[in-house]
Amino acid sequence: MDNLDIATVAEVVRDEIDLTLKISCTEAHEGNAESTHRNISKANRLIRYELSHDFPTDFRVPIGC
Repeated sequence: MDNLDIATVAEVVRDEIDLTLKISCTEAHEGNAESTHRNISKANRLIRYELSHDFPTDFRVPIGC
């Protein structure tokens, strides 16, 4: 998943915490991004970093943190 919108992130987090929570949004502010793209090319080039987890597939909320 290369393109994440805020609704997807909110739904994944909500689903891990409490399915009964309602997600609500306000109007966007000037300069807010509608989505984001991960780019690990520099980390890959400098330290050969590779992704080991996929959001939201491997998203987990740690208990007790």
